[in-house]
Amino acid sequence: MKTKKIVLITVITVLILLVVWLVYGMLQSDETIDTNLDNKENSNVAEEEEDEEINQTNTRREEVDQKNDNYKEAVASNDYNNCMNLEDQDIKNSCIARIAVNNSNLDLCQEINDSEKLSDCKNRVYHAIAIQDDNINVCSLIEDSFWHESCLNKIIIANDYNESLCDEINDFEDNNSCKEYINFNQALETNDCDLLKDEMKKECESALGINNNKQEEDIVEEDVVEEEKISEEELKNMDSDNDGLSDYDEINIYGTDPNNSDTDGDGYLDGEEVENGFDPLSA
Repeated sequence: MKTKKIVLITVITVLILLVVWLVYGMLQSDETIDTNLDNKENSNVAEEEEDEEINQTNTRREEVDQKNDNYKEAVASNDYNNCMNLEDQDIKNSCIARIAVNNSNLDLCQEINDSEKLSDCKNRVYHAIAIQDDNINVCSLIEDSFWHESCLNKIIIANDYNESLCDEINDFEDNNSCKEYINFNQALETNDCDLLKDEMKKECESALGINNNKQEEDIVEEDVVEEEKISEEELKNMDSDNDGLSDYDEINIYGTDPNNSDTDGDGYLDGEEVENGFDPLSA
């Protein structure tokens, strides 16, 4: 009798433990499922946020590309009325300026409602007119120092450094600048910086790579002259960054980087900006 009771109690105990184990397992399973669901939901939210961010970035990029395309089409049309249809005011002003320069039309600059950009447009148009007409006196109308100097230099170079050109200049300062520039070029050509004075002489020596101490020179003067001439000629025939400007012009005229096709990082080649009358150093 006692043995039967013991067996019965044992069976009941085992059954109870089995039931408890099954219930515990079910509860754990539910918690695992809930956790997995939560993790999946969090993962989905993160993916949705990432997709949304990507979509926003792509949308902004498309908007910028569209603005650039509209700008290029307006400039290519050579009709300033198409510029007026552009929504962004800065892009509109830039478009008008480009067409004004391309057509040497000062009146178009007046359509620009920003005083600084208006002044820049007029400077570039005067620059284009001076080069187009080979009229060095127009350079005196340019207020910006960079474009003013560029105007003088371009016309002087176009006229093969003819000294008589300086006599045609009415502006006293431009007349002196013309003579200084021609003298500077003669000094470089003859490798004789003694033709110049003060700062111009220092610039000449720097351009020719002359060592004033001359302590380490091991070759005769004739060899130095020939070497410098070859170096200068090579620079004039080199375009390291393929931007349409020779390395010599980038270094000695425009001040741009001969190893960077877009010095100011505005999306246009330095040569393209110079050709169209824009400053390759200003975005």
